Amino acid sequence: MANVKYYLDKGNILLSYYVKAGDIVRLSLKEKVDPKHWDKKKHRVKYSDKNANAINTMLDDITTFVKETRIQYKIKGKYFDGNTLKTELKSRLFGDSSTVFDDYCTNIFLPDKVSKVSIAYYDTLVARIALINKYLPGLKFTDINRATCIKLEKAMIDKGNSKNYIHVTFRMFHEIINNAYIDEIHQNKYFMKDSFVPSGEAVDNIYNTIDDLDKIYNAIPSLKGNMKLAAIVYLRGCYSGQRFQSYRNMKPTMIYEINGIKMINLKQGKTQNNVSIPLSDKMKDVMSMPAKLVTRDILVRNIRILCERLGIPNASQISTHTARRTFATNMVLAGVDISKIMKITGHKTEKEFRKYVKIDGVQSAISVIDEVNKVFGAL
Repeated sequence: MANVKYYLDKGNILLSYYVKAGDIVRLSLKEKVDPKHWDKKKHRVKYSDKNANAINTMLDDITTFVKETRIQYKIKGKYFDGNTLKTELKSRLFGDSSTVFDDYCTNIFLPDKVSKVSIAYYDTLVARIALINKYLPGLKFTDINRATCIKLEKAMIDKGNSKNYIHVTFRMFHEIINNAYIDEIHQNKYFMKDSFVPSGEAVDNIYNTIDDLDKIYNAIPSLKGNMKLAAIVYLRGCYSGQRFQSYRNMKPTMIYEINGIKMINLKQGKTQNNVSIPLSDKMKDVMSMPAKLVTRDILVRNIRILCERLGIPNASQISTHTARRTFATNMVLAGVDISKIMKITGHKTEKEFRKYVKIDGVQSAISVIDEVNKVFGAL
């Protein structure tokens, strides 16, 4: 393990620590020493200085802290780099840096999460952290209280965010604060209150009808920017039955042809299932439309606005997952065998699949009328 070294710069003691190639921590300890009392070879204060014992003991303690911190991160399997160490050191020495919400998220929380969660969840975390920093700039963990939470919630309500959007944001806010508490960054227990996370609203898992999809499809030529992007990517999900992470990454180069049928073969991100997706004519068309990578928040925000304008029901409840549910439900209503649909969606069990299908009693009755007549006889 590399040694911690100390240097003098214009009378200020500087810490230097080699983490890895290209990553060296340099930090002023905000401790002044007369250069004539500094031992360059031993990297310590000479005993000719009356404060030598106190300062050298402090340097020894810091050295021990650096080494123990690195070992603890390794034991816990947590990401460790120069920024992480610098944040920990600032907290240890000055008691103010890592207590800043944004510093902790940037230097400790997000680097640790990047390899442990899905890309989609990580992107959402980044977006929600940016939102919290926007409404609560310079927030410190010690300042989190009822007034802070009310301010954040009110700002989101004023922005037009739904109850469920606010609920999810506060759940992520809670996750970060809890992580910082476990990391001993702060001792503020306000986040443990049951009332910390505002309640969401019960939402029936909706789907879009074929008529809804046609309205979105027909509107594309008149759309621009993110709204056009959202419409194209959302329809790719509705026509393919895949999860957001899969349908947002679909590219025309993924299309191949067998026996005159065009399809896409992909490995699903969540389950690693290989699925083959036959392309309808409209799916072929939306796949031919240019579409850059879109975040979950941009897609949801724009598709809701578009659906509201088009008079599509439950526009405010649409999520990225509505697309997958839309595919499954419409295929079942069309009489397609469930086992065949599951081959496309990648569901392992029928019980799991049926969670996605939203068919009420009337729709169910209509969908099986032909089978009923076959069993009991039609006049």
